[in-house]
Amino acid sequence: DLTSPKRGELDMVFAFEHMECDQIIVKWFKTKLRPRRLMKCLTKWQTALDWNACYFENHDQPRFISRFDDLGEYRKEASKMMAGLQMTLRGTPYMHEGQEIGMTNGDFSNLDEVEDIESNIYAMATKLGIPKGIRWKMIQRTSRDNGRTPMQWTAGENAGFSSGKPWLKVNGNHTEVNVETEKTDPNGVLAFWKKMIALRKTHPVLLDGSFRSVYEGRSVYVFARELDGKTLLSVCNMTGKSAKLPSVVNKDGKLIACNYQESNTNTLKPFEFRLLEIEK
Repeated sequence: DLTSPKRGELDMVFAFEHMECDQIIVKWFKTKLRPRRLMKCLTKWQTALDWNACYFENHDQPRFISRFDDLGEYRKEASKMMAGLQMTLRGTPYMHEGQEIGMTNGDFSNLDEVEDIESNIYAMATKLGIPKGIRWKMIQRTSRDNGRTPMQWTAGENAGFSSGKPWLKVNGNHTEVNVETEKTDPNGVLAFWKKMIALRKTHPVLLDGSFRSVYEGRSVYVFARELDGKTLLSVCNMTGKSAKLPSVVNKDGKLIACNYQESNTNTLKPFEFRLLEIEK
């Protein structure tokens, strides 16, 4: 049996299905990211495999928060919500550089600024008669260069990445989104990643606990991690709009983590994440 664990060949696999839930057939034709489709896909793989490789970004993918059509002003909140989601799923988490400060897709303005060899899809799309505006949007949203722009260390020249000219254009938002700024922000994206990593290390249920989907709505995802009688509920609002806290969530649970400084019991703020400890 080629799939038998006894062969000892694979420790885990990187599933791609959850990275493809906002596309039509191929990745170049994007649709609106519908949270429920993402939830169902995550649940499917969390329950189908004993152990997952938990990731949302890598060098071959655009930045995940840029997939949210209603991201708006909530870059930090969405980044922290995704950190909470990723660090509470069952499996080994993988972080891509820049994810820990909430980097977004590149701000490329023309094809000359794109280096990804796959951008030759633009020429193919031209031959197929696809309108110029749509062709460029395909590149903007899907090019692998989105996840390959220089790391944004500072607000200075070339984002502190190099004194020379980087091989890819530095994102113009580096003046606001950079490591130097994040290090001084106790409520920033970097600080929240550190908090979630620490929680994962100190809560055995997040390391070895089972996974159970509790609620999958249009915008809110709730799942439980359980071990030795202890239960942690991960609550994620995956949209830029406020949402009602599902009735299935025990409102008396102890709040372990939240990506907002203040949290309303019954209403989830845009891209709000909560981690609750449920007493039995």
